[in-house]
Amino acid sequence: MTSLTPDDDEKLKRIFHPYLCERRSLVEREGIRFAHYTSAEVLTSILRRKQIWMRNAQTMNDYSEIQYGFQMLQGALESEDGTSLQIALDKCGAKIFEEVDRKFQEWKRALQFDTYMICLSEHTRVDDAHGRLSMWRAYGGRNGVALVLKSDALFNPDAGPAAHASPVLYANEQVFGQRFAQFVKGISAERNYLRELDRSHLVGRIVWALRWMVLATKHPGFAEEREWRVVSSPTAYPTNSPVGEIEAVQGTPQVVLKLSLQGNPGSVLDKLDISKLLDRIIVGPCAFPGVTASALHTVLANAIGHFADQKIHLSGIPLRN
Repeated sequence: MTSLTPDDDEKLKRIFHPYLCERRSLVEREGIRFAHYTSAEVLTSILRRKQIWMRNAQTMNDYSEIQYGFQMLQGALESEDGTSLQIALDKCGAKIFEEVDRKFQEWKRALQFDTYMICLSEHTRVDDAHGRLSMWRAYGGRNGVALVLKSDALFNPDAGPAAHASPVLYANEQVFGQRFAQFVKGISAERNYLRELDRSHLVGRIVWALRWMVLATKHPGFAEEREWRVVSSPTAYPTNSPVGEIEAVQGTPQVVLKLSLQGNPGSVLDKLDISKLLDRIIVGPCAFPGVTASALHTVLANAIGHFADQKIHLSGIPLRN
């Protein structure tokens, strides 16, 4: 197969990322948006700079969860379904599994130490009034806000590995095993189709799928977060965007990837425009919600230039001392 059509790309997503396809369909069907819970200080910086920072997973509380993803994947690869995966892949091409394993091992360190992410939470109409208390408590601090974004940019088919989004799978060994078996079954059922793909492209797709199994699996105890992760791994997948620079975050100098929210007409990042993406800002539990909302209104008006007064909402949840 010399070139892939959009239909081919969609079919490959269904084969290699069935859970992504399920959640994406739900998002589109129910009009779900995405919320980034953070502090008012950080949001002010996002609006003024028109950029959002992707931080290294080692500096975030999600770092241990990457180790959890590795453990889940390793267990699945050592199971009967792991053997079935090897058989299914080798029917797509001689020693495909061996090549996939070698590539994945080469990039394993990059996935552990050179992974940058932004965490978003599915946001429904029910969440519009108050946000979600569990998320305020976990990520808002004492001056929390929620930046609610439309779903458009997360499903940009052309953006590639620059900053790609996936839903988090909340799974124990049993649930992960069931999803892994579904993945293997899909490959086995479509082996005649996959055999026609360019070998390097097929290997890349499979490694990409294994990467997401690691990066987007969490303990089921966190399921109420309904998280999606926007991730970039610049060593494994070099790109000119986002841009990496050194910044001090809470006193710790570190490399951050700066993802522009100014849009770039005519490019794959055109949809990443804060004035197009912004649905609303919810001011959460804080000492001075009115003062915070007023200040954010001024910053937002400067950032998007119109309708700022319609975008800011107070959650009404009182701050507990």
